[in-house]
Amino acid sequence: MPKIVAQLQQAARTFTVQQSVAPLTAAEQSQIQTCVQAAQQSGHIDDATFTKCLPERFRSTSFTVTIPAQTIQQVVNPPQTDIRSTSFTIGGVDPAQNAIGIVTPAQVTAGRFLEPGLPEALLAEGYAQQHHLALGQDFVINGTRLTVVGLVKPPLAGQAADVYVPLPDLQKLSDRSGLVNVVLVRAASAGDVPRISAEIHAAFPDAQVTASTDIAAQVSGSLVDARNLVDRTGRWLAAIVLVATTSITCMLMLAAVGRRVRELGTLRAIGWSSALIVRQVMGESLVIGLLGGIFGVALAVGVLDAVVQMLPPLQAVAPPSSGASALFGMGAITHPLSQTIRLQASASPTIAGIAVLLALLGGLLAGGGAAARAARLRPSDALRELG
Repeated sequence: MPKIVAQLQQAARTFTVQQSVAPLTAAEQSQIQTCVQAAQQSGHIDDATFTKCLPERFRSTSFTVTIPAQTIQQVVNPPQTDIRSTSFTIGGVDPAQNAIGIVTPAQVTAGRFLEPGLPEALLAEGYAQQHHLALGQDFVINGTRLTVVGLVKPPLAGQAADVYVPLPDLQKLSDRSGLVNVVLVRAASAGDVPRISAEIHAAFPDAQVTASTDIAAQVSGSLVDARNLVDRTGRWLAAIVLVATTSITCMLMLAAVGRRVRELGTLRAIGWSSALIVRQVMGESLVIGLLGGIFGVALAVGVLDAVVQMLPPLQAVAPPSSGASALFGMGAITHPLSQTIRLQASASPTIAGIAVLLALLGGLLAGGGAAARAARLRPSDALRELG
């Protein structure tokens, strides 16, 4: 690249610099006065004689500095070049273990996933759109030509990147053969996570071990407040509904016994004991409670699904990050990441079973009062109804 250089020559220069001198002390003043009086008595005093009377530091109050000749060169107005650089984040993926990783086949929105041993790359949708890259195009990283075989929508959490290549290729590009900075481990059971985390930490004391429970524990602020509010509200509503339905069922069962005085009294008249009538009423109450519980669970699941479908989707957006977040120190996430989140709510089999048991308990309580009233009926009550 040509340079424009300005050259300036300077001749030798000499400077005389005055030296600052400290004031005379009392002893020096007395010494000078004695010297001057002695010179006056001898009858000969002049500048040279007076100078000799001064202290040594007053006899030379200046010194000379000489700067030799020199030539100064400086580059003037360096021409602008057309070289441009862009930063990006690149992540390594093991194509042979695609069930778990910083990106998986489930996140591919166009094209296909990486295959082992091929010079291929996956691009984040935002990065590909920003740099006008499409499927089948080639681009070069550190002298290595890669082909775009797929577009992915990376997650908001975890190790998101702009470009994903096979892990061996990334190790070669970054000159870090055999090195990794993230190891993902999937446990067979959630109960094994604490034990596995402890074993990994013991094997690699300097490594940072993060489990899903640790990430969940970091949720704070308004999310926790909203969750607690929903939990408390749900518990109170469930208790109110349970008490109300049990009370209504009790009143309905008592009313049913009142309407069946003729039937129950006739049963007593033909020889049924109070125990048989109590079992009859209690059995009916349990059957009604069981059917009501099953119907209520089915209705609740349908209503819950309808409510979830009516909820608006949420859009989570993560802004571009700085270069410090690169996986292998090769750039930054230069495009914003976005992900659509739909709120989910589901009823587990455990909750459904508890609901049916509560319905049976409510039927048992409701049938108990009705059975007690039915047991007190007399055959004369039935005859009175017939009359």
